[in-house]
Amino acid sequence: MEPDIRQRNHIKELETSIPNIFRSLSSQCGGYENANFSIKDIHNQVTKQRRQLPDDLNFAMAYLETLPTRDQKLFYSVEKDTKRLDYDLFGDVLVFNTTYKKNRYRLPAVIFLGVNHHNQTVVFSSVIVLNERKSTYV
Repeated sequence: MEPDIRQRNHIKELETSIPNIFRSLSSQCGGYENANFSIKDIHNQVTKQRRQLPDDLNFAMAYLETLPTRDQKLFYSVEKDTKRLDYDLFGDVLVFNTTYKKNRYRLPAVIFLGVNHHNQTVVFSSVIVLNERKSTYV
């Protein structure tokens, strides 16, 4: 199975879909009936490897911080405290939206937003949560 995993990783780096990876690996075994793995095994392996990757948020933030050194025209800034200020100023209209499992990790994304005095959307907070239990939202 280890050579299959290495080959699956190589194929995945080429942005090939999991069904196409399964089809390719199965054909090398002489067909689906001869493969010692299923498409579900490939999905499980991909999920396992994704969980071992560095934290996406910290990785993305670190990457964004390097961009201005490469391109002097690019500006990057993060101001965490402004979200609290925005909420204090524009918290009259509130929207709590959960996008159910529509992201890469098939987990609920929660967005808490409002409207400013220019009728523009203001995002107060966003998060991907592990479950939809009441205690999670509290």
